[in-house]
Amino acid sequence: MSHSRSAVLVILAAWMNLAASAGADSPIDLTPQVTSGDLVRVVVELEVGGDLKVRDQSQSKTATEEGPLKTVPMSVNGTVEYDERLLPGGDGPLPHRSARHYRSAEAVLKIAEGGETRKLSDDTRLVLVDAREGRPTIICPTGPMERDDLDLIDLVGNTTALHALLPGKSVRDGETWPMDSATVQKLLGLDSVALCEVQSVLDEVNAGFARVRFTGQVNGAVDGAATELSLQGIYLFDRKLKRISQLNLAIQEARSIGPTSPGLDAVAKLRIKLTPITETAELSDQIVGNLPAEITDEMRLLQLRDEKLGFSVAHDRQWYVTGDRREQKTLRRIDDDGLIAQCTMSKLPPQSAERQTTLEEFVRDIQFALGKNFREIASSEQWVNQQGERSMAAVVLGQVESVPVQWRYYLLAPEQTGSRLSVVVTVEQAVVERLGKTDRELVDQIDLLPGTAAVPAETAGLILQQSVLRKR
Repeated sequence: MSHSRSAVLVILAAWMNLAASAGADSPIDLTPQVTSGDLVRVVVELEVGGDLKVRDQSQSKTATEEGPLKTVPMSVNGTVEYDERLLPGGDGPLPHRSARHYRSAEAVLKIAEGGETRKLSDDTRLVLVDAREGRPTIICPTGPMERDDLDLIDLVGNTTALHALLPGKSVRDGETWPMDSATVQKLLGLDSVALCEVQSVLDEVNAGFARVRFTGQVNGAVDGAATELSLQGIYLFDRKLKRISQLNLAIQEARSIGPTSPGLDAVAKLRIKLTPITETAELSDQIVGNLPAEITDEMRLLQLRDEKLGFSVAHDRQWYVTGDRREQKTLRRIDDDGLIAQCTMSKLPPQSAERQTTLEEFVRDIQFALGKNFREIASSEQWVNQQGERSMAAVVLGQVESVPVQWRYYLLAPEQTGSRLSVVVTVEQAVVERLGKTDRELVDQIDLLPGTAAVPAETAGLILQQSVLRKR
């Protein structure tokens, strides 16, 4: 081999090494190309394991004393599959609204020695998602969904806002950037974020994919409870399709006991795979074209139906079911500042139209039941609610263990004979303004179900049982 040829080969090898080195260090464009109308099929796998934290109130000495803390083992294993079509709406180049058709959604929940399997209702397959601001909102456009259905599909890793994870610019291998709190709030479904220290890094690049890792700490609130989360995640960016194709996320969460839910000390593992598709009959142009352009307050209502107690009601999302016994159902109302009120619903035996309780009898029985806690009747009235049920109300002032309390008693009876419903709302006087008229709005939407079996007459005294708020 001649010296000149050897020199050329050396120069060529050096040039190739230099080019390879420069290519490895060249910026990678991580700007997503997702637009309104894009369709993907999404498969989500979720595993959660850890402990629930609850207060054992049976061991407390008074109504307001906190019982000792105890832990209960729990686990969740769920799989969800849906088609998602992005819709117009959102700041910047990314749409943050979508329509989804759920092909399946199922979760197996185990708490201590018990367990249950939950599946999505057939009438909650089509939903709208709005992730433009704050915690993403999910509604069913065909009517109010039940909270169990909402909880089953309102998962972390909301894919409608998933591409907000990307920096939207070119970065180099090993380069880092912070994840903003608004993106974290959407990703985790938090009501608010107080601390967000999450860093992303371009971890690996090849011809087909760019792999991004992120890790960090998030403190915030969800459903009125403070929570601390440690994140470790990886997502793959398809360099050809210019979109995220997979997300793996591990979350270690320590959630305090909230006004409507137990505390949590658990680890969740989430796997999401997104595959572009060209069409799906359930999200056709015609179906999507008939969907509402905006989500109204009425669309956000949830449906609560109880065959045992014989009622159905559409309510706003600040009411949470916290207790369910054979003859009673307990709800609590929360806002951004925490617990507002407690509501106890009880089924009462029927009375004939000729022997219906009068308003005077209703008020007298309440006063007798409250005994030494009673102070005065602030108001009383009767009317027909929006569902056509005869309704009575009495607002009572009193106190429990030196705490000023307001009780709002309601009695609903059908126009003809049938089981009646008692509703007792308890609120501390200090937060009456936060409650406003939301309890009356709840009662106005109650529909008594026909043909439900009556409870024994001796349980009629439930209307007189007071519900005392437990301070936390």
